[in-house]
Amino acid sequence: MLIFRYLIRETFKAQLAVFLVLITIFLSQQFVQILAEASDGQLPAELILLVLGLQLPGLAALILPISLFLGILLAHGRLYSDNEMSVLHACGVSEWYVARTTLVFALMISVLTALLTLWWGPAALSQEHMIADRARSDAGVSVIQTGRFQQVANQRAVVFIESQNDNQELEHIFLAQMPAHAKVEGERTQEDERVSVVMASRGQVLSTPSGAQLLSLSDGRRYSQSLENLDHHVMSFDNYQMQIREQEAEESLRRQEAIPTLELMRNSGAEARAELQWRLAIPLAMPLLTLIAVPLSRVNPRQGKFGRMAPAILIYLGYFMVLMAAKRAMAAERIPETFGLWWIHLGLLLIGVSLLLRDRPIGQKLLSMVRIRR
Repeated sequence: MLIFRYLIRETFKAQLAVFLVLITIFLSQQFVQILAEASDGQLPAELILLVLGLQLPGLAALILPISLFLGILLAHGRLYSDNEMSVLHACGVSEWYVARTTLVFALMISVLTALLTLWWGPAALSQEHMIADRARSDAGVSVIQTGRFQQVANQRAVVFIESQNDNQELEHIFLAQMPAHAKVEGERTQEDERVSVVMASRGQVLSTPSGAQLLSLSDGRRYSQSLENLDHHVMSFDNYQMQIREQEAEESLRRQEAIPTLELMRNSGAEARAELQWRLAIPLAMPLLTLIAVPLSRVNPRQGKFGRMAPAILIYLGYFMVLMAAKRAMAAERIPETFGLWWIHLGLLLIGVSLLLRDRPIGQKLLSMVRIRR
């Protein structure tokens, strides 16, 4: 039991370190992407951390397998390089016992990963889609922010609002409108469209019963310029309105990744079946990868704990790339559902078992039988 706890503790420490490093890298990348969307006005600033948190389960589910795989290689590689594993083997602790102990830990992490892929991840992704849809269709005051230039009206207009008072009224608005269908070729245009600039002292965002959003401006001027005839007009107005968003966006069709697992199980479509098998593949991969990581972590003390890191990573990348390619092929109905992704797991299982049995008597016997038949 002491050896059992020691092996699991060393593997867990290495796996946790790898996981924290990788999750920090990926979360930083996602944070930059979400921040860019917020700076473009596609997402309110107050929702940045919420959206980032909703992406965490999906990222964790993808990072846990690679962190476990690398954690086993690092932990066991250190034990081999420090001759601790040689002492354990000399005391009667076989490699198969080490593999069984590591499999227990891998199964525990696999259960956690299954919760992420089958339940928590899709629920969080569905909530993220709902927030994104709601942000696109919310009242403009939550998206149009003061003190910055933003694109509205399907990016055909740019608006700048200097300030906003306590009554949610906009003050000192600058609006530049581009023609909807003007096509510039050199210095000529196909249509006599006009570019206009509007400056107003006050304004507000109005929502129509149909869900469209209007920017209503008061006490201002509109300057318009023809792109073809170069004539310009100046107009003063008491009230000026333009549509900044079309009718309220309906909830977008949920992507397959956001559909609950129970709903996927009731769906007989190829895409649903491919997504379901992918969600099962991630937790199933963890014990299979453990069978490969344990024998590959066996290194000569002179090689160091990173001696076989390169071939192990190549096997991992090849495994997941084949899984993703098979998922796309299955969704496109190029691979029958009967085969699905199971044949890839079977291939990895055979590789892991062959590596574990390579130096055992039964493995040597099977290898000699194969050589004799040849």
